[in-house]
This record gives sequence, C-alpha cells and structure tokens, in this order.
Amino acid sequence: MNSKTLKKYTDLLPNQITVAVKKTKLGFVADIKDFPHCYTQGRNFAELVEMINEAVFTYLDIPERYKRKLGAYFAQNLTPKRQFASMCNTHFALAK
Repeated sequence: MNSKTLKKYTDLLPNQITVAVKKTKLGFVADIKDFPHCYTQGRNFAELVEMINEAVFTYLDIPERYKRKLGAYFAQNLTPKRQFASMCNTHFALAK
C-alpha cells in the first residue's frame, strides 16, 4: 500500500461529519450534510452507520483496499434507542 496515496485519501476525510438522521417506517434515512446530495438509508441504526461510511467513501471515490486503513465514522453521544421524532443533526467522528 502506497503511503503517499494513503495520505491523499486521509486528507480527504474530515475528522467529523454532520448527519441529519430521520426515523421512518422502514428504518432510518441520513443526509450527510458535509457532502452535497449525499444520502443513504438503513433498516436499523447499526446498518445506517455502516451505510453512512459507505456513502462517504463512495462520494470521495476512495478505493475499497484503503477503507480499513482509513477508519470509520461513528455517532457521538447517541444511542440506537434514541427516538427520532423528526430529523435531527448528529455528529459522527472518524475513528482510526
């Protein structure tokens, strides 16, 4: 793995992203505010977190082979049991 290329992809990823999360009848919908027109969904909260990461990495066109080295985004101060009565902004931090 080329360290210069890895650094290039690392520099693309913000340390934190803001995600508007809404609970629906079918699960959760997310609007990733830091990237225009970047949306995803999941049947449950765990799947939503996985899909948010996939959406960000796809949006930034980061190859699959670099994803494990770059880390993943996780919700800060939020539990899956929280009720999302309406859309709310949630911060996700990059854990490396």
